[in-house]
Amino acid sequence: ELNFGEEFYAIEISPSGVETIKNKRIPRLVECKLFDGYHVPYDDDRFDIAILSHVIEHVEHPRQLLYEASRVAKYVFVEVPLEDTSRLSNDFVFDKVGHINSYSPKTIRRLIQSCNLRVLSQIATNPPKGTYTYQKGRKALINYYIKQVLINVLPGLATKLFTYHGALVCQRNVS
Repeated sequence: ELNFGEEFYAIEISPSGVETIKNKRIPRLVECKLFDGYHVPYDDDRFDIAILSHVIEHVEHPRQLLYEASRVAKYVFVEVPLEDTSRLSNDFVFDKVGHINSYSPKTIRRLIQSCNLRVLSQIATNPPKGTYTYQKGRKALINYYIKQVLINVLPGLATKLFTYHGALVCQRNVS
């Protein structure tokens, strides 16, 4: 809708995911390939930007995937839920959406930096209003507005108390 990018390429770990993406008929999507979750099936420097939106929290070896993303693209965009808050349990419990890694603004930044990537920009954002109402109806808007005010007024405290989305634009370090 924003005319972002001339061509898109997608990779997915499940055959049903590949079919779902293909069936969406995304404009300018050139192809969607199946991959093993770690070895990106493209040549070095093939793309301008690799986008890992809500992926890293699901993978067992996030560094391996980040290295692969920076191998195929000069820039890497990473977005994760910032779930490492004061309310996170001390003990690991499998959740219904498959998150096996939890991040705070600091820990996702450090992970990225440990993968030979330089953080160019980092923000924490509140998910859109529609996300709240879709999940829990209009009553969830109270939660949305409380979180929105807090992230605007006290962002450091906000990300310690509530889950937000962390987005980082990164560039591969030149050796």
